Amino acid sequence: MNQALKHVPGDIQFSTATAPSLSDVASVFDGPIVYVGMFAKYGQSEQTLNLHFAESVRGTRDNLSVIDGRKYIDEMKMECGASIKNATGRCHEMTDNLPGHRSADDQHRCIGDQGGHPDLIAWEVAEKLNAL
Repeated sequence: MNQALKHVPGDIQFSTATAPSLSDVASVFDGPIVYVGMFAKYGQSEQTLNLHFAESVRGTRDNLSVIDGRKYIDEMKMECGASIKNATGRCHEMTDNLPGHRSADDQHRCIGDQGGHPDLIAWEVAEKLNAL
C-alpha cells in the first residue's frame, strides 16, 4: 500500500483516515455496493450500523449487500490473527498467550501462500457482486 500511495496525487493518510460508511458511499454511487465488515471483533458495531442502513433503504435501493467479515472465523472457530501488520509473522489463536499484544480477535488478518479467511470473504464478495 505504501508503494501504491507514492503514485496517488495528494496527501492521503490511509493509516489514520476513517473509512467511509455504506451510507457515505451509497450517497455518491448508484451502482452495486458490497460492504465487508472488519475481521476484528471491535468492528462489529460499525458493521451493524451498515447492515441497518442497507435494511432501511431496501425497496428503494436493492443493490446493497453487507457481508459479516467474521463469518468464516466464527463458523470455523479459528481466529488466526497476526500481531505484525507489514511483515510475515505467526498467526495467533485466542488460546495463545500474547503478553504485550492485542487479543487474537483484534489482530491483523493475513492470507499467506495457503489462503485464509480473507480469501473466503473475497469469493463471497465476487458472488454478491455477480448477483447484484
